[in-house]
Amino acid sequence: MSLLVRRINLEKWDTEAKTCNLEDIQADSFVDLNTTKNKLSLWAVKSNAEADLMEAVLALSSGKQTNRFFELMQIVWIDSRKLEETGIKIKDDEPGDTLIKDLAGTHRDAVDLTHSSLGSIAKIILDAIHMKQRLSVNMSKIERYMQTALRENRIDPNDFSVEAKKLKKRLEELKKEN
Repeated sequence: MSLLVRRINLEKWDTEAKTCNLEDIQADSFVDLNTTKNKLSLWAVKSNAEADLMEAVLALSSGKQTNRFFELMQIVWIDSRKLEETGIKIKDDEPGDTLIKDLAGTHRDAVDLTHSSLGSIAKIILDAIHMKQRLSVNMSKIERYMQTALRENRIDPNDFSVEAKKLKKRLEELKKEN
C-alpha cells in the first residue's frame, strides 16, 4: 500500500456531512484540487506514522514557488489503490517542487484528469477526511522540522531561488537561535 498526501484547507470541506456523495461536495472544496496541465500534485509517504507524514509537510512547506512558509498546514492522506480503482493514473516522473532534494523523488502526479476523475478524487479525499486521515500542523512544529532538516544538511543554502528568500532568512534566524 502506498499513501499519498495532499495539502488541503479543512474549512473548505464539509467535515460534518453524514454522507460522502459526490453530488453533495461543496464547490469550495475543489479549490484544494487545483490542477496544472490536468495533473494534481501529491506526495508519497511510507505510512501514516507522524514522522512519515511530516516528511510530506516538510516537502510542501519548502516548495521553491510557495510564499506561505511556516503557516498552519493541513494535509489528508489517501491510499493510492483507491485512486487506481477509479482509473486514475499516478506517475512519478517529475521531481517535486521542494528545496529538500531527498524528498523531490517522493512527488507524484495524478495525470490525465477530467471533470469526472477530479470529482472521484474529491470523493476519496472527503471519505479520508471523515475517516480522520488528516493532520493539522502548526507553525512551531513546521519550524522545528525545518531546523532539523537544516542541521542535517537536507537543505542546500545555495539552492535558494528568489521565491525562497523568506524561507532562507527564517532558517538562518533559526540556526542562530540554536
